[in-house]
Amino acid sequence: MSPSQESMSPPTSAGRLLAIPLEAIDPNPRQPRLSVDPDELAELAASIRHGGLDYPIIVRPHPELPGRYQVSDGERRLRAYRLNREAEPADARWHAIPAVKSEMSDAEMGLIAFRTAFQRSSYGPVGIAKQLRALIDLDKLDREEVARAIGKSVDFVNRKMALLHRMPENLLDAVERGLISEGHALSLKAVADDALRKRLLDGCVKGSWSRQDLRDRIAMLDAVAESPYLTDDEREQFVMQIFRGTIGKAELDAELEAIRQDETGSTWGAMEPIYQRLSAKQRRELVRFLWENAPKELRIQTALQLDELRRRK
Repeated sequence: MSPSQESMSPPTSAGRLLAIPLEAIDPNPRQPRLSVDPDELAELAASIRHGGLDYPIIVRPHPELPGRYQVSDGERRLRAYRLNREAEPADARWHAIPAVKSEMSDAEMGLIAFRTAFQRSSYGPVGIAKQLRALIDLDKLDREEVARAIGKSVDFVNRKMALLHRMPENLLDAVERGLISEGHALSLKAVADDALRKRLLDGCVKGSWSRQDLRDRIAMLDAVAESPYLTDDEREQFVMQIFRGTIGKAELDAELEAIRQDETGSTWGAMEPIYQRLSAKQRRELVRFLWENAPKELRIQTALQLDELRRRK
């Protein structure tokens, strides 16, 4: 086989070999590869022109138009034939192409087209995911069958399908354009706040963050959002530092812990003189109020301080 011709196995269909006029053949409606590199196609056309066609294309009768066919395997070879016909219109070799006619279902058409394009790495992760979804949801093929057809594991199919599950369109678009990876998109999908997610996406694109960089920032932003001891200004200052990359996780944890200790200690320090002047009933009501409404850390601090007061007595 010529190195420039596409790699494929010889046809094993029991269908009949025909010479079909190029005008009578339509593309596979499930063909995911919508464009072919012009240089690559020219190389293939030259290979066929000088060495002939290694294997015929495979077609099925058009389900709606009698006398016409749809190509199921060999789209690039068909385009190369058409390119040769444009270059040598008087040469009868390029008026019809050798083809094996085979009856096949829409699901088989989709699977063949997908397998061919997948083996040639014709499209990115979003394209793969969309074709898998069509095969599984539209054609009702099971994931094991699809995985076997493309030589991948079921886990691979599941990961690709997860890329489309409730994935915001702007993230899919960024993956399709090569701005972020699948891993980035899956991490960003977990961010519930739309504005924050967009801000993180912009950071990934402009700052060339790795997926681990993104995960670290999301974890730090969560810690800042969950801290009950920060003022709005302090919170925004930490957020800015996280996006700028001027604070790391260890440093942030240390600062949040220092603020927590300062806030819980100063809160009890202000409360203790008041607590000492209360009656037993008022003290019980204050403790009950704190236990029901105060942050967890303050509740623990209060319990420890009360225990210390009791020991002093």
